[in-house]
Amino acid sequence: MKIVIVASLARSLIHFRRSLLEAIVASGEHNVLALAPERDEKIVKKLEEIGVHFRQIPMARTSLNPLADLRTLWSLVRIFRAERPDIVLAYTQKPIIYAGMAARLARRTRYFAMQSGLGFAFSEENRNEILRRLVAGLYRIGVARAEAIFVFNSDDKEEMQRYGIIGRKHRVVQVSGSGVDLTQFPLQCV
Repeated sequence: MKIVIVASLARSLIHFRRSLLEAIVASGEHNVLALAPERDEKIVKKLEEIGVHFRQIPMARTSLNPLADLRTLWSLVRIFRAERPDIVLAYTQKPIIYAGMAARLARRTRYFAMQSGLGFAFSEENRNEILRRLVAGLYRIGVARAEAIFVFNSDDKEEMQRYGIIGRKHRVVQVSGSGVDLTQFPLQCV
């Protein structure tokens, strides 16, 4: 089975998703490809050590440039059509939006989103209602065909419902968090 993981930061693949990636690789004959916008050779080496392939994709994480976002979308569509993944899992705002759209365009790809907060557009600091509505619309399109959307708390689910991103038909699964592996980074007094 071929699985593609789409991230907005390469280092997050190791710092926050390493255990997940290791579990996927260890569970059987899975070919795992990780996609992220920057190529950090230390991270790529760590991914290869656990059996995960890496490919850099164009993505301007904080940009509002629609041409840059179209470039991201087109790159993902091309990769998904060439790789023909069985499953795509995306996390963070732009990967969720554009990997969801690309999986839909590439067809025959099961798509899952892992939502750990809606991002700046939905924060209290952002007073731009037009931006919020635009991003909500993009999210709605991105998760339209998601088999499941994983959230880490009920607030994320409620916010997604409030902004019309998800409806009753969406399968939302609350999981017990994500983040730092405390066995790898034990709690210490400072």
